[in-house]
Amino acid sequence: MFTSYVVVFGNTLNAEVAFTSIAVFEIVRTALRRIPVNINKGIGGYVALKRIDSFLRQPQVQDLEERTSAQVFSDELGFDCADLEWNSPETTKDTVKIDSIATKSTDSAADSNQTTEITPLLAGISQIQTTLSARSSATNITDQEGVARFSLKDVDVRFPRGDLSIVAGPTGSGKSSLLSALVGEMTLVRGRVLLPTIDSSTLADDNEKYRDIIELSSEGLAIRDIAYIAQESWLRNSTIRENILFGEPYDQERYEEVLRVCALKPDLRILVAGDMTEIGERGVTLSGGQKQRVALARAVYSSRRILLTDDCLSAVDAHTARHILMECLLSKTKLMQGRTRVLVTHHVAMCLPYAQYMVMMHEDQITLKGTPAELKNKSTLSLALLESQGDKDDSNADKQRNEASSASKGKGISSNIEQDSDDSTTNAVNDTKPEGEYNKEHLRKLAEKRGIDPNSDLSVLQGILIKDEEREEGYVKLEVWKTFMLACGSKVFWGYLVSIILVNEAITALRTAILTIGIFLVVTFYYLSTSRELKRLESNSMSPLLSLFGELIQGATTIRAFGAKHYYIKEAINRISAHNRTFYTVWAANRWLNIRVDAVSAMISATTAAFVLFNLDWVDAGMAGFILSYTMAFTDNMVGVVRDHSTNEMNMNSIERIMQYLKVEQEAALESDPGNNPSALWPRKGDVQIEDLVVEYVPGVPVLHDVSLSAKHGEKVGVVGRTGAGKSTMSLALLRFIEASKGRIVLDGVDISKIGLEDLRRNVTIIPQDPVLFNGTIRFNLDPFDEHPDELLWDALKRTHLVRERGSQTASTAAGVAEDANDGAPMLEHMAGIFTSPDAEIKENGQSL
Repeated sequence: MFTSYVVVFGNTLNAEVAFTSIAVFEIVRTALRRIPVNINKGIGGYVALKRIDSFLRQPQVQDLEERTSAQVFSDELGFDCADLEWNSPETTKDTVKIDSIATKSTDSAADSNQTTEITPLLAGISQIQTTLSARSSATNITDQEGVARFSLKDVDVRFPRGDLSIVAGPTGSGKSSLLSALVGEMTLVRGRVLLPTIDSSTLADDNEKYRDIIELSSEGLAIRDIAYIAQESWLRNSTIRENILFGEPYDQERYEEVLRVCALKPDLRILVAGDMTEIGERGVTLSGGQKQRVALARAVYSSRRILLTDDCLSAVDAHTARHILMECLLSKTKLMQGRTRVLVTHHVAMCLPYAQYMVMMHEDQITLKGTPAELKNKSTLSLALLESQGDKDDSNADKQRNEASSASKGKGISSNIEQDSDDSTTNAVNDTKPEGEYNKEHLRKLAEKRGIDPNSDLSVLQGILIKDEEREEGYVKLEVWKTFMLACGSKVFWGYLVSIILVNEAITALRTAILTIGIFLVVTFYYLSTSRELKRLESNSMSPLLSLFGELIQGATTIRAFGAKHYYIKEAINRISAHNRTFYTVWAANRWLNIRVDAVSAMISATTAAFVLFNLDWVDAGMAGFILSYTMAFTDNMVGVVRDHSTNEMNMNSIERIMQYLKVEQEAALESDPGNNPSALWPRKGDVQIEDLVVEYVPGVPVLHDVSLSAKHGEKVGVVGRTGAGKSTMSLALLRFIEASKGRIVLDGVDISKIGLEDLRRNVTIIPQDPVLFNGTIRFNLDPFDEHPDELLWDALKRTHLVRERGSQTASTAAGVAEDANDGAPMLEHMAGIFTSPDAEIKENGQSL
């Protein structure tokens, strides 16, 4: 610029022009430097607003006024000539083409030209009946995309007040949908849903603590007196006690009675912290039966007078099931007196003699209803019918879980959550400072408060976790995953993620810190000591907030059914406020720094100007301009030095934590050592021999004690025992998800501890107690490696009753699988996947089979 001024235009460059220009250029340079940053922020804001707009436009659950069809307060429970269907999602641009099932078979190549356009996630696993068999039933509605959607037709039933009613029927007959319709998860098309309702504005009188939330959101009617136990138990990532209380005041006498009737006391006695045990993400530290009973205890402890129970006896053994039936559901004590109980169950023979009302469902319709005596007198009920209901070949979709239903519950955030009603304890796990910097006394006090042995290893409190990814070794030790879950993993996960983000953002912006002088040193060190802790508080307050959002997504149905929205809205507001307070404080400290640095810089500039004025005799104009020009830039440089110093210090703390995580012991090798490779045909027979097996989740606390057994080729071995006895643990040990601390497992003459995990798990198949389906097509879930022909897939689906016949195949296995598909269909599809691998050894786990 100066060259052009002198050479091109022929002007003379003097000190006045030069240093004035430098000052102007500095102002322009600062503005230009902000343009790219502001553009990026603008784009990010636009994308965020589009996502928010898309979310807000998703269909909502149907208003209670529409479902009850009248502005009246009812005490009845049931349906009045109702037609219901799962919410139909709005048509979106994100549609996919799916071919007919003959995606591989050349015999059916002609059929592949017939395509069906469906919305992603609409054709989920809950559509296996309607999509795969494509049966034309009067009980199924066809949406505008041509995909049959599950519905309930002509439902007319009234459950008696204060009595036990049972809902029975084959898997997929619509039992769970019936309860879901009662709590508002299905859309009413015709008729009326009978529910106990109340004017929502009056709730504020009974909930003074949440008056502001209720008055803000109350409008019209609200559900009253309903407690809902979903088939797939939803538990908070908190203690067992907090899950049972669920916002209710603690009454020790009532609480102890609930533990007794729900058969939880024997389980609590074997837990070190008892009912103060942290159950982990989605209750991973509990067995399936224990989770179901904790969810039941939550409903029983509540003050609700109506209990809607979806198959709460499926995950417990026969003895425990009878105890729950007799001591809980049929109890005549004050705890259960006068409460209406609706139980969905397959244990009809056990429950029917004590039920006052029965509903039998088949083919998505109510086929029988009335008291057992009435049905018996009409010769419409027989024990043989009841006992054989589980063997029906017809298996319709029990639930149509589509995109709109998922949207109303929310979806997408990894579900990875840590909750705590005490703000001081929610930060305990997340504040993972590098080893040696902990306030150990503070942590031990928190441990005592949470029911954890204060003398235990501090790593449990620190929350050791790793990022689930393949590094050079290609594997991650399961011990890390176990510790992650036991230490309330999602909070630690978010803290770890924040550390990664801080490091990544800082690497490109690192500058070399320079030595400051005088007062700048005082300001710098004062700010650094404060900003470091403030930034840590901000990170810690973000983790519980993200955790709560994910947990609300998973438990939206239960929360709505309990009428506890105000409780969680209040908690969400409190956590948002807690984060905003720390966020505001961080930036307030930043402004504090700017004000003081600006004041100091102004003093230095004024002092410099005075020095120039009083020394005009030997300071010429050029030197004066040079001094004053660079004095003005001193402020920005000093602020940058202090801020960068603070950022670097915090980011080095993140790096130390990351290095600590990376040093955690990892899982065994995926590949076998050269001398231990099993043969290509292994396992040829499938003989299993377990010798003196000892398995420990926590060192020194064995779960399995010297277990020995053998199973020969072709034998079917049933592992039975009380819920929580270690049945699932044994199946996990067979695939080395949990390493044996003593003893060994031999499969076809090969010690499984000597071979690689990939060699083992590729040849052994497990049906987990909680079935998991991947977000993809049905074909991918059945045959992820694309190894089998279509005929074998169809045969597997037929053998597991997911399709009725081969002739009706207008839809395809390319249909998508919904993220929240559950109930019986995922378990059946897991079994279908087993049948596509005839050489694999089948390990069936879970009482729901």
